[in-house]
Amino acid sequence: MAFKGGLFKVCGQKLGEQLKQFVANHSKTAVKPYFENLLAEHFPDRKHSVEISEDGEKLRIYYPSVLEKKSGPIFGRQCLDRIWRKKHYRTQ
Repeated sequence: MAFKGGLFKVCGQKLGEQLKQFVANHSKTAVKPYFENLLAEHFPDRKHSVEISEDGEKLRIYYPSVLEKKSGPIFGRQCLDRIWRKKHYRTQ
């Protein structure tokens, strides 16, 4: 039994739409909570946020810089500047 080209195309489009909906739903109901719980368990004293795109294909995790945690952003910049200088002078 052979499928006509149009019928196969319609079935493929429906399957594709169902798969996109499944991925979006699964990402929002299973993947995002999993990462939120994992981060809360391993880093309880730090603020973070997890975002999922509308289509469920992109996961973004936002977290504070370790260098800015206790001493503020100026301390972080000073540390990065010292690290860069050491590396820069070693290569010369």
